Amino acid sequence: GRVTPRNGYENFSDESVSFEINRFDGNELKKRFDEVAKEVSLSLFLNGVEIAKLHILPTEFEFLAIGFLFTERLIDLPTDVRKLSFNPNSFSIEVETFQQNPLPSLTEVVRSVTSGCGRGLSFISPAFAAGFPPLFSKKILRAAQIVSLTQKLQTVSDVFKKTGCVHSASLAISGEMAHVSEDIGRHNAVDKAIGWAFRNIWPLPEGAILLSTGRVSTEIVIKAHRGGICFIVSHSAPTYAAVQLADSLGITVIGFARGNRFNVYTHQERVAL
Repeated sequence: GRVTPRNGYENFSDESVSFEINRFDGNELKKRFDEVAKEVSLSLFLNGVEIAKLHILPTEFEFLAIGFLFTERLIDLPTDVRKLSFNPNSFSIEVETFQQNPLPSLTEVVRSVTSGCGRGLSFISPAFAAGFPPLFSKKILRAAQIVSLTQKLQTVSDVFKKTGCVHSASLAISGEMAHVSEDIGRHNAVDKAIGWAFRNIWPLPEGAILLSTGRVSTEIVIKAHRGGICFIVSHSAPTYAAVQLADSLGITVIGFARGNRFNVYTHQERVAL
């Protein structure tokens, strides 16, 4: 039969939709209502040129757009942004800048950033990023602080509690979680968190921590480096390529941060009891 929202209609601003499903409980199939995260396609325009379609959770459009443009080196400073506008009819966001950075090589077909857990869209290759200058920091993270922050990140996501279908990302500043962003894609969640900081707390102070529930890939390392973030802490694992890149870029990668445990993969000298 047709999939129909519980209330008969779908709100534009809803993060999730409830509808009737069949659930097998080990003995029989029972009808019940279940909450599922929404996924929408957002067209991103920079100075009149569509550069990407982002498949996202419909939240924090401004932060996502700004974070994506900044981490892809298409804008450099908060003052670069002249105007930002969202069009709910075409589901698009337009960013105008005072100066136009050269656009990356785009195919005739606009690149589409899927919500999947594979490689997200990036105009910056890991090989190119390996030539970036490394970050230096004398900040030390304490084990108890890492445990506390990761446990808090696991509990603050309302959408995850309802759907089990989103990633969370946050920036911890001066030891405190400043803002939490959610998305169906881990890259998008990180871009939203960095975009929030770009609009509210910039530049980031030394010792800022990028917290994530998603796998740490090279793209995540590149985004952290762009923000001058020396610490990445994730509930999940890093890839070996990400570990190699983070090591060369001066970034401490901490993975499998679950319960009272975590693994430190790079720059172990920055983590102490």
